[in-house]
Amino acid sequence: MHFVRPGGLPEDRAVLTERLALSERSFAGDGAPSEAWYTLLLEDTASGAIDGIASVRAAVGVRRPHFSFRVVTLALYSSPFLRLPFEQADRMLTVC
Repeated sequence: MHFVRPGGLPEDRAVLTERLALSERSFAGDGAPSEAWYTLLLEDTASGAIDGIASVRAAVGVRRPHFSFRVVTLALYSSPFLRLPFEQADRMLTVC
């Protein structure tokens, strides 16, 4: 298993090379749709700088179950200006 930095690409050059090759094959429509992996880059065309990176897997949970959970804290506050004293914070566990 290879780990990816949050918001980044794999640090291992061989893994990165294979990931980009897989993305090229995916965009070309070569290979099984369940194996497709698309890597997207957002480029500033004026400077040539890369401003963003995203990866999209075409399918998850095909070979083995995939679960994704997120813990969210929802905080609600009222404005003292409105003279409505209210404060509430709830923690929720959601399945993504």
